[in-house]
Amino acid sequence: MEAKGAVRRLSDQEMQAASIQVSISTHVASATLGALAGAIALFTYLSQTYDLTAGFYGFLALAGAAFVLSLVIGASGSSKVARLLITGTWTATSKIPMFSAQAFLALVGLVLLLIATAVALGSPQHESSLETRVQHLEVAHAGQDQHQGTERATQTDPTRGAQNQPTTPRPR
Repeated sequence: MEAKGAVRRLSDQEMQAASIQVSISTHVASATLGALAGAIALFTYLSQTYDLTAGFYGFLALAGAAFVLSLVIGASGSSKVARLLITGTWTATSKIPMFSAQAFLALVGLVLLLIATAVALGSPQHESSLETRVQHLEVAHAGQDQHQGTERATQTDPTRGAQNQPTTPRPR
């Protein structure tokens, strides 16, 4: 008979079951962090390639929120398991609803990320960087030609000494 207030000693099987529960939550959290990193990389690529709409940003923000909330709730579930183990009240049939919520939110985050990607792919593309560079070169070259024409019109007369004032071109 256990004394009142004494903590029940858990069997090795119960400790292993609790460890497996927390380990699965850790794996879900690792996958969620990977998906969050993938979302950031995807955002970087899409923002450089497409003219993104508010819908994309909205779905991406919801996906990010679902991923972060999944991590927080998973940590809360692990904390609950630790409290139950410390108090000796954990059993193999203990329900930890936070773990189910963690997995659900991670899945919702993935679906929202896929929707955001579909919205982005439906957006118009930026001009390719090669096209943009060629256009910039053409504009710069045209500006340079115009500038050289202005320079020719205001060439300096070397015979005027230190003053070296601009002169107007002489008619031929």
